[in-house]
Amino acid sequence: MKTLITATDVKKAAENHETTLYIQKDSIITPSATDTAQDLGIRVIVGSAPAALPSSPLDPTLVAKIVGEVMACLNLSKSAQLIKEVDPCGLRLVKGNSVVLENYDTGNPQNKVKLKELFNSRESSDFSAGFMSLEGTTYSTLIKHDELNYIIEGSLECSVNGKTYIGEPGDTFFIPANTKVTFSTSQNARLFYVSA
Repeated sequence: MKTLITATDVKKAAENHETTLYIQKDSIITPSATDTAQDLGIRVIVGSAPAALPSSPLDPTLVAKIVGEVMACLNLSKSAQLIKEVDPCGLRLVKGNSVVLENYDTGNPQNKVKLKELFNSRESSDFSAGFMSLEGTTYSTLIKHDELNYIIEGSLECSVNGKTYIGEPGDTFFIPANTKVTFSTSQNARLFYVSA
C-alpha cells in the first residue's frame, strides 16, 4: 500500500527541526506537501535516511560554510533552495548565504531582472518579502498590493503618473496597491521588497 505524504507530515518534520524528509519510492506526495516543503526549506528525498554518523568535533556551521563556498566555486549554488530555520511558534530565519536570485519574467526577454521570494502568503497571510536585482533594465508593472522597496545598492528610478523618482542606497519606496509603475536602472540596482 502506498504512503500518502501531506503538508501535515512536512510541518511535523519542521517542528522536529528536520531539514530533510525521507520518503519511500512508491509514496505519493501531495502538491500542498511539496509547496510546504519548499516554503519551510525542507528537502524531500526518495529513499532511506543514511545511517547516523559518529559524533564529530567539527563545527556544523563551519562545515556548512565550507560546503557553500565549494558549491559557489563549482557554480552549483544556483540549484540550492533557501535554508530556513522554523520554530513551532512561527518564527522563521532565512540564512542569507542560501539566497540565490533567479530570473524574473517581466514579459520582455531583454530585461535583466532577478528575484527571490523569502516569505510568501502560505507562510504569512499578511505579506510576502524577498530580494530583487535589476541590471540595465526598464520595465512596467501593475503593483497589485501595497509594497515597500528598500534600495540596498545602486540607483533605481520609479516612474508613476508622468513623474520619475530616484532611489539611492538606504532609500525606501512605498507603492500603494493598484499603481502602475515603471522601474528603471541604467546600471545595477538591488533591493529588498515587502508586499502586503
